[in-house]
Amino acid sequence: MGWEITILTGNTDAAPAMEHVGPLHVTRLPVLQIIHRRYPILLPSFALVRHIRRLMQWHPQVVVTNTRFFSTTLLGVMLGKALRVPILHIDHGSKHIDFPSKGLTWLGKVIDHTAGSWVVRSADKAVGVSKAVASFIRHLGAREPGILYNGVTASDYDRRDRVLRDRLGIPSTSVVITYLGRLIESKGIVHLLNAFSTSRLGDSATLLIAGDGHMMEEVRRRTATMANVRLLGALPSSAVPELLASTDILVHPSAYPEGLPTVLLEAGAAGVAIIATPMGGTEEIVAGPACGILVAPHDVVALVAAIDRLIANQSERELMSGNVRALVRSRFDWSEIAKDADRMLRDMIEPPTRTND
Repeated sequence: MGWEITILTGNTDAAPAMEHVGPLHVTRLPVLQIIHRRYPILLPSFALVRHIRRLMQWHPQVVVTNTRFFSTTLLGVMLGKALRVPILHIDHGSKHIDFPSKGLTWLGKVIDHTAGSWVVRSADKAVGVSKAVASFIRHLGAREPGILYNGVTASDYDRRDRVLRDRLGIPSTSVVITYLGRLIESKGIVHLLNAFSTSRLGDSATLLIAGDGHMMEEVRRRTATMANVRLLGALPSSAVPELLASTDILVHPSAYPEGLPTVLLEAGAAGVAIIATPMGGTEEIVAGPACGILVAPHDVVALVAAIDRLIANQSERELMSGNVRALVRSRFDWSEIAKDADRMLRDMIEPPTRTND
């Protein structure tokens, strides 16, 4: 759409410090990664100073920040204020983050109500990636927060071949259930394993687990004797369409403060039946029983019932998958969301002229 974009971010994966990704110029700065690599902090360095000076000289027309508590977000707000340009803040969380440690959970709330509140109050426009997120940042002090949804490129999920099943040796009669996400407590992987191991119809299904995290060894240990569970490890985003093309049911048993879960958008675009929890913006994707099944977080009994129900009923799976596919492709395709973002940014740079009636 004609925007020149520079991305300033933390180098969390030993990637090149500077590179062009299509039309985007990406700069990655050294970081210290704490709290299980979930909270990267920019390290003071000559590179940081040099890139800030370069951005000051470039003088962008607008600064966009993402997620209220990251150090890159704080830097972005300070940069926008120094340059006296509009700041658009996009948030991705629908509540305070819960950590296994009560101390860290308390610290997270303190950060949200200090640095996080400063970010959303400082932005000229603060938006959430779902209605639930917009409501949460209003709680933190955002003025009239808007919504700018997450999205997917729906056409990436058009494939219908099931070659992954053949490669993994999965019988054609087996119902494939997939978990795709981080292997951490709050994403509900343990509850899913408990549910699958007690499922009445589990023997007629195969569970694929795609992802990595600090619980990988526990997951590996728990599934060592489960012949119908396959661990795929972390997958590149390019491999997700193939995985979903071979999936009948996507289970997302999260208790995490989701914004608008990308994995559910991907599953919806691919036409996969969904079982999920009503966290964050999930109910805007699984918009009623015709689009999927919602169960309460941590409710293993309800999760077992939902899994058995969809394993047993192919016609219901197909009805749900068709409905959620139509919804995601009409409402959450990047091509439409980009138009919303373009209008929002242009209005911030050149506010629409008001006329008197």
